[in-house]
Amino acid sequence: MPVPPGVVEPRTGLSMGESQALTTEKWGVSRAEQDELAYLSHRNLAKAWDEGFFDDLVTPTCGSPRTRSCDPRRPSRRSRSCAPCSARATRPR
Repeated sequence: MPVPPGVVEPRTGLSMGESQALTTEKWGVSRAEQDELAYLSHRNLAKAWDEGFFDDLVTPTCGSPRTRSCDPRRPSRRSRSCAPCSARATRPR
């Protein structure tokens, strides 16, 4: 029977939640603050695409099955808010 891939980062052996807990412990950066930074980063990426920042830096790959799903200009990138991310409860150990 096939074994599904793990949900841990291979180099550290930690899950995303465990890494976040360490970041909070060591640096005092909360889950909500990390989620807000990720949200702003995605929003800034979409804005950069819209303003043409990447026009001379990225070459489209026509015909690739990943091209459409990986396009950062797709509406789902812009329509997300940070509220659902930081509102999710973390799973206890």
